[in-house]
Amino acid sequence: MSIIAPEAPTAFAQIIADQAAFLLAERDYHPQGLPQLRMLIASRYDNAGLPTTPEQIIITTGAQQAISLVAAAELSRGDRVLIEDPTYHGAIDAYSLAGARLVGAPLGRFGLSPSVTRHMVLSISPRLLHVTPNHQNPTGVVYTSDVRAELAEIADETGLTVLEDDTLSELWFDKEPPPPLASWSRKDRVVTVGSFSKTLWAGLRVGWLRVPPREVGRYVTIKTAADSSAPAALLIP
Repeated sequence: MSIIAPEAPTAFAQIIADQAAFLLAERDYHPQGLPQLRMLIASRYDNAGLPTTPEQIIITTGAQQAISLVAAAELSRGDRVLIEDPTYHGAIDAYSLAGARLVGAPLGRFGLSPSVTRHMVLSISPRLLHVTPNHQNPTGVVYTSDVRAELAEIADETGLTVLEDDTLSELWFDKEPPPPLASWSRKDRVVTVGSFSKTLWAGLRVGWLRVPPREVGRYVTIKTAADSSAPAALLIP
């Protein structure tokens, strides 16, 4: 119960076998990820009420690399990051490695308190806000629509960048969570992280970033500098 790491579905063996010729013939670099896969992920956001183009999607080696890329793109040594308390240990590691100063905000029953968050943003001027609105790690809290909307409003008003870790959004039982926090931001202040590790297969190591249109070029440059291209196995659509 300490980690959600599903084994590979039995159908994956046949899928990989069917794709073997494609993988062996693949010689191109795809820093942003295979176009077919980006189209599929973009359509998932469209269906969730968040209009998204394939150009906004960047395929990563799991959600952990996605968070690390956001840290590289948004932070300089000494910048403050406002994080949930408690939060995902991998995010703490990524921001600490970037030299950021972490400031915890208390997590309530329905997520971060918008009033407390606004006060902290205005008082400490963080460069980034890290939130996990769906089935928060490790508490399982699901942010309400009102909280999501108010946090997006704070980001729009202050120019704060928000990292929305959405990797656990599909792990619901009786009630589907509200749309992504990014859908409430009128000024596209939210970078969203997703992954198939918790829903399909942990060993697949396919994650992604959904970035605002104005940031695509900058993020693709950073991704290219990080690894030039995802491994061929991560390009399976």
